Amino acid sequence: MNITFRQLRAFLAVADLGGFTRAATAIGLSQSATSITVRELEEALGVRLLDRTTRQVRLTDAGSMLAATSTRLIAELDVCLHEIRDIGAQRKGRVTLACVPSVMSSLMPDWVRAAQVRLPHVQVTLCDDSATEVLRRVRLGEMEIGIIGGIDDTPDLHCSPLLQDPMYLVCKRDHRLARKRNVRWSDLGGEKVVMLGSTSGSHEMIRRHLVEQKVKVEIVLELAQPNSVLGMLDAGMGISIMPLLAISTTQHPGLVSKPLGHPELLRSIVAVRRPDRSLSPAADALWQLIHELACQLA
Repeated sequence: MNITFRQLRAFLAVADLGGFTRAATAIGLSQSATSITVRELEEALGVRLLDRTTRQVRLTDAGSMLAATSTRLIAELDVCLHEIRDIGAQRKGRVTLACVPSVMSSLMPDWVRAAQVRLPHVQVTLCDDSATEVLRRVRLGEMEIGIIGGIDDTPDLHCSPLLQDPMYLVCKRDHRLARKRNVRWSDLGGEKVVMLGSTSGSHEMIRRHLVEQKVKVEIVLELAQPNSVLGMLDAGMGISIMPLLAISTTQHPGLVSKPLGHPELLRSIVAVRRPDRSLSPAADALWQLIHELACQLA
């Protein structure tokens, strides 16, 4: 059975308006084309839908049944098509995004606020997690967009750079390094260090850089959350090396942060997505907006 949307539209117009002439005008066909289209529908169904006389057109029992059902189905289809058109026009949709905590707390509030203004009908669902977990969830398709830092080995994902985030020393205000105007990596030798753990994208790059610079430190703790690291520093557990975006000393006024130089170490903040799946129009709009806002910070 090959029933077309055009045939149903023509039949419903005749049923609603009570004649082929008025129906043809309403749907933009000639009277003969409308009559042929309805006849093709009857032939495909193997049943008469309309009783035609020289003066009027009446629905048969089968026609009444089809008219009632088709009206409801076409109305539902129209609603569905309008919703899909809205999605295509980037006016409506839900986007899932996973992000590392340092970016979530520092940049994401402004980015989400901008999205609410620029993309008012796009609903953004956020999840903050470690870099490794963000990558896992994007790979599984649980999240459309991920934002990570410091991880370069992601050949199975599409990665798009956003900005560079420098590494800083964090220590108590009465620490010897807090008094130095310029802090070098070599100045860290012999210090006790509280680090972000292995799930952080910056963990391995910091360890590797310490080895390359031949700086020996004592790693006393590895913690998952930046604020946990800062709390330990506040308690006098040592110093830390952290990305600038991960450092929030407002709750820890006893701490100070200083840029580490000679050489400067930068982690890349990148947006990731699966290369084998197209972003939804809403997600693509958010992707483009995040890149635009990140470019303004560079």
